[in-house]
Amino acid sequence: ITYVFSVTAYGSRQKVPGNADIVIAGFSCVDFSALNNRKKKLSEKGESGVTFYGIRSYIEKYRPPLIILENVKNAPWKIVAEKY
Repeated sequence: ITYVFSVTAYGSRQKVPGNADIVIAGFSCVDFSALNNRKKKLSEKGESGVTFYGIRSYIEKYRPPLIILENVKNAPWKIVAEKY
């Protein structure tokens, strides 16, 4: 198994398999939440953008055959789809 390392929300490094057949991931929703008065776009690289682009980098590098992404209703799904 090939491993890459990723940093968790708590700052520890964890092994992530580099040859996954499926990636199921959720990127931070804080910047899209209806309760947030200071929303940011993905391109502004707030917490949501940073986690989204981290997932995107993994997917571009390892090209898993199946990807499932999860987030809140207000996430910019059209932009997310265009990035893939």
